[in-house]
Amino acid sequence: MAQKYSLKSCLENTNQADPLLTIQQAAEYLNVSVRTMRRLQLAHKIEVVRLTPRCIRFRLSACQDCIAKATIPKGARCNPKLLM
Repeated sequence: MAQKYSLKSCLENTNQADPLLTIQQAAEYLNVSVRTMRRLQLAHKIEVVRLTPRCIRFRLSACQDCIAKATIPKGARCNPKLLM
């Protein structure tokens, strides 16, 4: 069985500037479910690295970009339809 690495250990023990995260680690980083990560991927709202047809990874910078794109400036009016 594959060994599972936590997000914390992945970020602490890497010497890469932009590490690749599993879907579970990316979901943990964004504080969403794995199912939501799959929805973001299918909606092309987050970039993925496809290593094989069934093996995908998320760059840490892609997760940070996803947060930046979804951030609503303070005092701005929000249209919920734009977020979908």
